[in-house]
Amino acid sequence: MERIVTAVYSNRREAEAAKNALKSANIHENNVHIIDRETEVKEGRYDETNKRYRHLSDSSIPDDELHTYHDALDRGETLVQARVDDNEVSEAVRVLEGGGIDLDEREKSYTDEHRFGTRNAYGRGDTTTHKEGDTIPVVEERMNVGKREVDKGSVKVRSYVTEKPVEKDVTLRSEEVDVERHKVGKKLSPGEADSLLKDKTVEVHERGEEAVVNKEAVLKEEVEVGKKATEKKKHVVDQIRSTEVDVDDDTKDGGLRTERRDDRHPNR
Repeated sequence: MERIVTAVYSNRREAEAAKNALKSANIHENNVHIIDRETEVKEGRYDETNKRYRHLSDSSIPDDELHTYHDALDRGETLVQARVDDNEVSEAVRVLEGGGIDLDEREKSYTDEHRFGTRNAYGRGDTTTHKEGDTIPVVEERMNVGKREVDKGSVKVRSYVTEKPVEKDVTLRSEEVDVERHKVGKKLSPGEADSLLKDKTVEVHERGEEAVVNKEAVLKEEVEVGKKATEKKKHVVDQIRSTEVDVDDDTKDGGLRTERRDDRHPNR
């Protein structure tokens, strides 16, 4: 469903900045319009005789806001109006509230006569004198609350590999060859001398331990991604309008009699 969000800015420069901010918030620029008095007059959309703006006359702006925007244009201020979908309303309001004029404060200065006069100028007020036998429709809005499915966002679960240093102490055994010389001073016989005076090689190997790292992967847990449905009650509050009829009895004897009849045509 399309909604219209309107804000008032002091000048066109601020309004252009707001339009650019809406564009940055992914609101299409073709759905954002800037309205000011100078442009409305220049392009023939201002009724000089009746002192009203065609844009306001043709729009669906509520009666209680109509005089506020009319007065803003008369003051030389600029309107920014964005047509957005339901899911874009919150973001559009957030952007437009950033630099707009506080209309709630200004609204407090308006009188009921001011409001009624503006609505009447745009044909929103009914001051027609009815003839005898005419009917005044009594209208009442009724609120129907339904349900619809919407995308409330998503949950993404992803896995990735990380590395972290791990330290562990290990005791390693190591051997070293020890060569020692000892003084003897012993006299050898010719035979002993002949047996010892030969080339001889003694080879001793040093052995030792070194650290060996062995890694194994262990499946710690599994993450299962699914959905579960829940239900909750929501209290919906809104405003509905209805027509109230006041009867002023100006007859001399005050003998006006009113009655409620339900004789409407069944096909009407």
